[in-house]
Amino acid sequence: MLRKGDFDRLLAPHLTVSERVDEVIRECEDLRRLPLLSGLGPSELAEVGPQLRRERFAAGGEVVHQGDAGTRFYIIQSGQAEVVQESGAGSRRLTLLGPGDYFGEIALLLDVPRIATVRALTPLKVRSLERADFEVLLSGLVPVMTAEAETRVEHSRMVDSLT
Repeated sequence: MLRKGDFDRLLAPHLTVSERVDEVIRECEDLRRLPLLSGLGPSELAEVGPQLRRERFAAGGEVVHQGDAGTRFYIIQSGQAEVVQESGAGSRRLTLLGPGDYFGEIALLLDVPRIATVRALTPLKVRSLERADFEVLLSGLVPVMTAEAETRVEHSRMVDSLT
């Protein structure tokens, strides 16, 4: 006869594996809900997931600062942030960002300093990716993001020339 304690001890390693599989599936589903990553397949999402670091910022906290070197790419999971650009005439809000929006790609793709400051307006949850992982794991998205980044930089320069 098998006692309950022995049964639990024998099953424990299998339950841990099952819990980990469930966790990976939930992680992939969460990532798939982000528009930028929705086109990635299950194996790509399973590769990207562990590389994405979860970060939280309190309302008012700076995520990136204009002029700093870019080292990370960010995807907003929840909350709201503002993109602010400083100039000789003061600071100006460029846009608001929310769940599914991303930022930080311009500095990484174009190898330029951060062109704006991103500040949390509400408690903010983001997923972030180091430069090397961004370049390797999201290489299929780089052409689309590069074009968008260049458009953002040009828009920023045009606005600067008007002020």
